[in-house]
Amino acid sequence: MGYVITMSGEYGAGTRLIGEQLANNLGVKFYDRALLNLTAEKCGYTVDYVREATEHKPSSIMYSLFTTALPADSVFNAMSQVITDIAARENAVIAGACADYILRDKRDCMRVFVVAPVQQRIARARDVYGVIEPDRDPQAQLNKLSRGRVAYHDYFTQNKWGLAENYDICVNSALGIEKTAEIITLAARASVVEIAGADVAGQ
Repeated sequence: MGYVITMSGEYGAGTRLIGEQLANNLGVKFYDRALLNLTAEKCGYTVDYVREATEHKPSSIMYSLFTTALPADSVFNAMSQVITDIAARENAVIAGACADYILRDKRDCMRVFVVAPVQQRIARARDVYGVIEPDRDPQAQLNKLSRGRVAYHDYFTQNKWGLAENYDICVNSALGIEKTAEIITLAARASVVEIAGADVAGQ
């Protein structure tokens, strides 16, 4: 059974960049886009559809079109199984995908939430992700992107998005990507030692 770190965060906070650096620091696999590919293979949808389905809450219009399980529900169920399988077999860092909720009962798991100042989030969304249009209100665009992520999370989980008590670590990435990843790396290594120590003590 692997030790898993789940990464969630505000849109533009650099969560996936931090997660990738964290995985490199720990020498484990980072699941972000690979998670989309594995889920697409499992549920039979395209990678683009899986990506789109994980960015928005299913709409009421979709309910009128489908009398059985929604495609979005199928995607979530498939992704949940993929994440559970990963956690059962290897050490890993998993970004997004409600992994913090899916693995809520996993003991050897650290759940991280990343925040950042609004202006840094806007700058990253504009300069790194390329999703902020220069001729429109950047704050309004960021808010819209954020609402989709929050709505998806709240629809499929029983946890409140961004509520500190639902995570093991909440960190501000204003420190920088590498420094933030370094802090989480130290916490992860300490946590692994603590879990191993408890296991030995219980034998």
